[in-house]
Amino acid sequence: MLGPSPGRHNRHIGCFLQDVRASPKVHGRDTFAPEAFPNPPAEPMMARMRASLLLAAALIATCSAAGCASPQGEGTKRPGAPAREAAASPGETTAGDAPTEARTAVVPLRPVGGSGVEGEAVLEEIAGGVEVHLKLRNLPQPGTAYLAHIHEGTCAGEAREGGTGHDEHAHGGGIEHPLSMVGADRRGVGSSRTLVWDVGLRELLSGPPRHINVHAPGSGNPPALACGALGGDARREGGNRR
Repeated sequence: MLGPSPGRHNRHIGCFLQDVRASPKVHGRDTFAPEAFPNPPAEPMMARMRASLLLAAALIATCSAAGCASPQGEGTKRPGAPAREAAASPGETTAGDAPTEARTAVVPLRPVGGSGVEGEAVLEEIAGGVEVHLKLRNLPQPGTAYLAHIHEGTCAGEAREGGTGHDEHAHGGGIEHPLSMVGADRRGVGSSRTLVWDVGLRELLSGPPRHINVHAPGSGNPPALACGALGGDARREGGNRR
């Protein structure tokens, strides 16, 4: 079966073109005019751009007036800060390096006259005075109490006199502070604690010579068994020692 002839096909195309030319407008607009395919309205877009520019200008003006600054890091130095904030000047002592005065002193107690008695006295500064803690070993008579004192003078006087008596001339002075008696256990070890009021540790360790002695038991003028000089052999310490 033969299809439509070329002449008939051309006639149909010609009729279509005539209809288009005869009806150039669709819905009241020219089909081939530019406005038939409108672009987005330009006025609202320009209004939004102007609003954005005005907002940016307002933010810049506000930040300039308030002096906006970027946040500083934790270790950032503040502009214009003095140099001593970063490091102490040469020779300057910081708070952590400040020297603190010793609150405790340890005085060795050495034998007198070959007694063999030895130990130490720990002097600790407290509120209103000084605590004296005597610790001794090799005490000759277990279960016995031994006298102890702080004297003016030196231990050399005790040695010259053979450790006898409380003669003021032998010691260079009398008893300055009596101490609690030292009780010896069955091993010959003893200790005592005494609170000496109205005196400071510095006062005891400085000024005129002083010493601590421990005497043999008995009345009258018992001999000294151990002696320790305050100030000379004393070892000062910073913390508390019990």
